[in-house]
Amino acid sequence: MSKFERICPRCGISESQRPFIDELCVECRLKGLRAKWPSELQFTRCPKCGKIWRERAWKQTAPSLIAAQVQDKMERAGLEGHYNIEAGVWEGVWRTGARDPKTGAEVLVPYTHVVRISYTGNQCTDCERSSGNYHEAIIQLRGDEVRVNSALKRLTRRLERVTFVAKIEPMHGGQDIYVGVKKDVENILRREGYKFERNEKLVGQKEGGRLYRSTFLVRLDKEGAQEDEPEVQVPRRERSKPGRK
Repeated sequence: MSKFERICPRCGISESQRPFIDELCVECRLKGLRAKWPSELQFTRCPKCGKIWRERAWKQTAPSLIAAQVQDKMERAGLEGHYNIEAGVWEGVWRTGARDPKTGAEVLVPYTHVVRISYTGNQCTDCERSSGNYHEAIIQLRGDEVRVNSALKRLTRRLERVTFVAKIEPMHGGQDIYVGVKKDVENILRREGYKFERNEKLVGQKEGGRLYRSTFLVRLDKEGAQEDEPEVQVPRRERSKPGRK
């Protein structure tokens, strides 16, 4: 051991065995930095549907969404690496700025850092409205029972991707779908190829404006009056010009 070799006051290791940053070895310096790094990330999660609140909106929970939030948090703290959501740890490399006494290269220290994910419960807007039977639109499916049930499954599946279905009510001659938020209903019906009649009913006021509830009547006759294929355009016959045989 050199006469002027430094000894780490925390672990007792010498400068010849491990690089130093100021008076501490890199491992002990790393331990001091860990105390300042984020170790827990908290989300607000709906206890009913599992959506989480992020960026001022309720979003479906997904591992990629959680990992992206942790990634952003750690990068803001000046750390390089990626979050292993299965292991619950941040895997990174610390650029120490120190030089290896043997090679002269910068010392890079791989490390893992535990980042716990915790949740607080709060009901999302859709579930809050759903529990109160809130709905802005009703889709009335009428006609052949087989076609009505098929349309019911297709539409419910599509609607639940963008809003909530408050309830489904069997009616004489069909089914009624009570839809939470109506803004996407018309587009969904058109994309699915359903023709409909739309009516509006004034039901109150919201934020100083009139609040209307929309009703979409979809007729599904057994004979095929509700067409799923585009209409065939028959070309018109040209009239004979005067003087032609």
